[in-house]
Amino acid sequence: MTSHDRSKIDTSGLTQREKDIHQVLQLNGLFGGKGAGKISHAGTKKSGFSFGPAQWDLARPENKKKQIAFMKILKEHRKLNPALDDGTLKKIKKSITTKGNPAALDAKTKGLIDEALASDSARAKVADMYKAHLGELDRKTQGVIDAAKPEAKKFLDTPEGRRLVADNINQFGEPDKLKEFVSGKGKANFNGKDHKLDGDLTFDKWADYVSDYKNSRENPGDMKRRLDNIADLSGKLGWKETIKGKVREIRDAPDASGGADKKDAAPGADTPSQDGAPAAAPSKDGAASQDKAASNSEPPEITKFRQDLLKPNDPADEIMLKRTEQMTKDEAEALTGHRIDMPRGLTRGNDIAEKEFAFIDHFYGNSSGGPIRPIPMRPTAPRVPGGVDLTNALKRIGGRVAQAAAGDSRLDGAIRSLQGGLNQMADEVRVNDGWAASRTVVPEGVLREDGAFGPRTRLALKQSLVTLGPDRVEQALRPFLRS
Repeated sequence: MTSHDRSKIDTSGLTQREKDIHQVLQLNGLFGGKGAGKISHAGTKKSGFSFGPAQWDLARPENKKKQIAFMKILKEHRKLNPALDDGTLKKIKKSITTKGNPAALDAKTKGLIDEALASDSARAKVADMYKAHLGELDRKTQGVIDAAKPEAKKFLDTPEGRRLVADNINQFGEPDKLKEFVSGKGKANFNGKDHKLDGDLTFDKWADYVSDYKNSRENPGDMKRRLDNIADLSGKLGWKETIKGKVREIRDAPDASGGADKKDAAPGADTPSQDGAPAAAPSKDGAASQDKAASNSEPPEITKFRQDLLKPNDPADEIMLKRTEQMTKDEAEALTGHRIDMPRGLTRGNDIAEKEFAFIDHFYGNSSGGPIRPIPMRPTAPRVPGGVDLTNALKRIGGRVAQAAAGDSRLDGAIRSLQGGLNQMADEVRVNDGWAASRTVVPEGVLREDGAFGPRTRLALKQSLVTLGPDRVEQALRPFLRS
């Protein structure tokens, strides 16, 4: 049985409405349905550590029972792993009740938690908790529909409407404000506005309502991801233009942070730009401002870090960073040679073999003759989402690390935070890139949070950048790299 099969939820006993909610939670609460058996953190100021298929936030007061059950799982697993001693359990309990600190648990402790959550007894308990949670979500969703005025009920009492309501409740908790809104009687007041529903409820009005949430204004990309997923599930592709428009409105607003809090902007920046980089940066990837910072007088260790950041990794690793359609025939043959020379049994060898197969499938398909599409003749640098040069993207993140080091007066502490942030992103990177180099650069994709910047940390950063893009990477690292 594979690890994916072991973590799969049995939906045979669920109602159709519960199955619909389950689909939404697997996409929006997790990364493509993966990560339920691990402790994680959303990386936002109001978030605590979460676990389970519904990603229950253990710092939320309404999840007190989940917190008790979580600690009970760890205490029971202590029989199999004495490393979960009283001191460690006390540290874990304190950490999971604190909001906004994803670095509160180190990689070793998270590994102990993940081991406990992967046990058969834990998986059975979590599965029972999740099924009860789906039933509760369905009842609360129905409660919102029952509270809605007739014109709104037409929209809400549909599979797509129920998905929107269930996801909203799962993310934000008790739907009191939502009931006020859909009833058309009360005024759900937030962001300085009274949100009173007039006339019919349409998706445009729903999107207008949720885009005024504080979480949506601070994380418009996450709002877009969640609504896009529901649009795809519901076959409502026309919704996506509305969603895109709302994100544009948020980011174009005079006081918009585009997902970044203003106080997290780089020192000296007048206002943060759409992607969170200093507004004074003349280039869209923020690299120019980082070059300027690097040219100023700074400690030698920071200068050395900036130089190490731009060093190349092992040639095979550099090729693995590239998209399949970028690869040349020489690069594919170089990967084959590297794999043959590797010791047998290494998982990394399997990854390289998959990449080789992808190259053959993309350029040759089922053809017994020559290639079915042109193969690049000259090597090119790995592509980064948004058309940003990888070197500039590295400089941008390097600038964030340097700022954090200056604020903390210690480079090793800033690098340790960088490593913690990259570990936190590992699942997202793996799900978004089938050939993610970072998944096997170190065991289980976990970097040692030792404060030393070496080839593995550099490669994990590069993989995150080429997979997710600098905007998403900087956003995910922001809670870790506080200047």
